[in-house]
Amino acid sequence: MNNTIQQVSGALGGSLLISVMTNRTAIHAQEMMTEAESHLTGAGSEIQLAEMEQAITLQASLAGMNDAYLLSALIAGVALLLAFFLQRARPHESKDHSSMVAKEIKHTNEEAKSF
Repeated sequence: MNNTIQQVSGALGGSLLISVMTNRTAIHAQEMMTEAESHLTGAGSEIQLAEMEQAITLQASLAGMNDAYLLSALIAGVALLLAFFLQRARPHESKDHSSMVAKEIKHTNEEAKSF
C-alpha cells in the first residue's frame, strides 16, 4: 500500500510541476512578446521576427522552469518545517493490560516458589 501511495504521489507532484511550468511559460511568453512588440521601431524581416520569437520562446521556457523549481523548493521548505513538529509514535498500553501482566508475573513467581 505504501509503495502505491508513493507512486501516485510522485505522479501527482510531477503533473503539478509540469502544469505550473506550462502555464507560467505561456504567461512569460505573452509578456515578453508584448514588450518586444512595443520596442519595435520598424518592420523587420521575417527571419529577424522568427529569430526574435525563438529567443522569446526559449527565455519564456526557462522562466517557466524557474517558477516550477521555485514552487518545488517552497513545498520542500514547508515540508522541512513541518517535519520538526512530528513526534515518534509510541505504543499505547492500557492500564488494564499492564495490571494483568503484573498479576500474571506475580502468580508465576508464587508457583515457582511453591515447587
